[in-house]
Amino acid sequence: NIYRKLSEEDLWDLKHGNFNDAVHKFKLALDYDLGDQEVANNLGYAFIKTGDYELATNAISHSLLISPTRSSAWANLAYILAKSDRINDSTSAYLLTYRYSQNQQKTREFLLNQTNEDSDSRVRSASALAIQAIQNQ
Repeated sequence: NIYRKLSEEDLWDLKHGNFNDAVHKFKLALDYDLGDQEVANNLGYAFIKTGDYELATNAISHSLLISPTRSSAWANLAYILAKSDRINDSTSAYLLTYRYSQNQQKTREFLLNQTNEDSDSRVRSASALAIQAIQNQ
């Protein structure tokens, strides 16, 4: 269908730094199918890349309303919460990312990568706290 094709083009735009184009196409695709949790989450991620955390939160929340166990949406929300100085909430969202992950080893590596490499100390702190909590389980 044409809207799934738009979504595929959006992913290309995201990978190549065309964030505003991706936002536009994801919005069109989501307007076509408000129940598409993947498109809603990808729209949220595109908004993260544009720096619009409020609209990102709205789109990601929409995705989580449709699919509360979508680990990538929890990871995106955790990132936004950390950037908003809500470290405890961010840590909790990262823990939900891990809990709902289909591949917890890969998610642990993602969190370790954020702990070691993210440019924002708040993101590093939240992911480090999540890793610590996972190790203490």
